[in-house]
Amino acid sequence: MKHLFLPLAILLVTVSCKNTAIRSVSGVLEAKVGAATAPECVRQAMQNPVTDNRFEMILNDEQNHVAVWCLIRCSDDVSAEGYGIVVQTGPTTTVFPDILHGKNPTASYDSTTGNLWLATAVMEGTGTHVEQLHLLRFDSNGRATIANTIDPYDLQKAFIQHIGYSIDGKNITFYADNQPIHTATSTVDDMGGFYDEPVWIGEQISYVLGDTLRALVTPGVTFNVGKVLLYDDMPTFSADVILSDTAVEIQNIRVEK
Repeated sequence: MKHLFLPLAILLVTVSCKNTAIRSVSGVLEAKVGAATAPECVRQAMQNPVTDNRFEMILNDEQNHVAVWCLIRCSDDVSAEGYGIVVQTGPTTTVFPDILHGKNPTASYDSTTGNLWLATAVMEGTGTHVEQLHLLRFDSNGRATIANTIDPYDLQKAFIQHIGYSIDGKNITFYADNQPIHTATSTVDDMGGFYDEPVWIGEQISYVLGDTLRALVTPGVTFNVGKVLLYDDMPTFSADVILSDTAVEIQNIRVEK
């Protein structure tokens, strides 16, 4: 991911205040996040995991006997650095030390499909919250395995294929598949005009888990002065997610209320 994507030499380019042609949003993420590797202390802490006060429960589905914990610290004075997931169904426990869960991960189990969804933060910081989605399933012995993962880069790419925008003065009109769905008016008045590629996505990606799997993406805007994305006045887009064995697709794009 890049925060500093505007060459300094072109920061002072003057752009037109009106460009009503529909343009595709740009993407901040330049490559897949990929798999992570946990610190050794996490591996040691999870060799024989006892879900004591080092862990935080994020799902307790008593009806279906499914529970999920994330490791917060390896010991009283050693952080787990955001790594480590424990999944239990009935008497069977499965550990995933290399899952980077970050802060406030969420999980949801669908007993109809047998899908266990796990949304974890793989990038966090000021103005940045990027989640990765894991699909887990249980084998005949109750052991959990990762059946699929949506890398944030792939979700970003899916949104880029559908979301466009046009600019008229301070107004940014957003389009989903060339149909207008929202107009945002920028109230930022101390950063100069819009940069020539002003609208970017990829720094704010999250999921809502439930009967319908939804992804949330908030675009950011950059100006001729400054080098970071600003999210003032920008909408959050919601889309239903369809995950196959080979690709991720989105549909029913709307503005989140």
